[in-house]
Amino acid sequence: MLAGCGHYEKAVALFQAELEFTLFRPDVLSAVAPHKDAIDFMSVFWDSNSPKFGEDASPDWASWVQSGGDQEAASQFWYSKGISHDP
Repeated sequence: MLAGCGHYEKAVALFQAELEFTLFRPDVLSAVAPHKDAIDFMSVFWDSNSPKFGEDASPDWASWVQSGGDQEAASQFWYSKGISHDP
């Protein structure tokens, strides 16, 4: 629908985010965080400068978390949720 309205970049980004969230969700989020928290943490990854699914040299979301990703933003997220986490 978005592509049909001329919003091609937004349509591609939405598809990228859907694939990333569905296929590459980090295990730690499945174990300790409710679905809403997983969505919130996805925004930390999505707002990072890391390449996204389908782009050259893109780590998947789980690999990004495993490697430490954006340490400061991730730490703030975990702290705000009251979860102790070390990637």
